[in-house]
Parts: sequence; structure tokens; C-alpha cells
Amino acid sequence: MAIKYVKLIKGDDIMVEVKNINGTSKDRYSNPKGCSSWITYWENKSLLPFPTYCQCEECYNRAKVGAHVKKTHESNKWYIVPLCYECNKKTEPFNVNEDDLVEVNKENTVDLW
Repeated sequence: MAIKYVKLIKGDDIMVEVKNINGTSKDRYSNPKGCSSWITYWENKSLLPFPTYCQCEECYNRAKVGAHVKKTHESNKWYIVPLCYECNKKTEPFNVNEDDLVEVNKENTVDLW
């Protein structure tokens, strides 16, 4: 039996399964409104400094990008999460802390849809 939605609890953290959204490094996705990058967008919306390390569970590489992901159980919501280059290329689902996800929507993006 396949599990479509995975929620793991690690201490007080709620982990959710996400997958990368392919093709979002193209020019039309490169400029969130009012921010110079998706890293700045994540910092502004989360009210936190960009983390040193990748937010993929059990990855200890340095975070380098504000990656576009979606929860595996939600098909229409996009999020930004700090990831390393390697995790940003994953093709299989992986887990991140739900608190590290910052939602992206039409009102705060340039030509996402």
C-alpha cells in the first residue's frame, strides 16, 4: 500500500513530504515582486535570516537557493524553501520542516501562472 502523504514528527518539528517543481529557474520565474531573489523573498516572508544549511531532512550541505517546491498532497500550492544545489535537483519526494515553507501566490510573483 503506497502512502501519498507523509507527516513525520521530529522533536517539535512537523516534517512534510515535498517535491521540486521543475523548470522554475527560467527567466519568467526569476523575479518575485519587491525582492531581488527568491532567497530575499523567503527572508521577507518568513521574517528569518536565510539559513546556513539545507532544509532537506538529513542534509548538511550549505543552503544556496530558494527552491520552488510543492507538498506531495497539494497539487496547486507552491512554496519556497532553502535548499542546497544537490537537493534542488532531486526528482523524488523528500521531507522538510513545514515551518520552513513560505507560500508563493500570484499576488507576490511575476508571471508564475
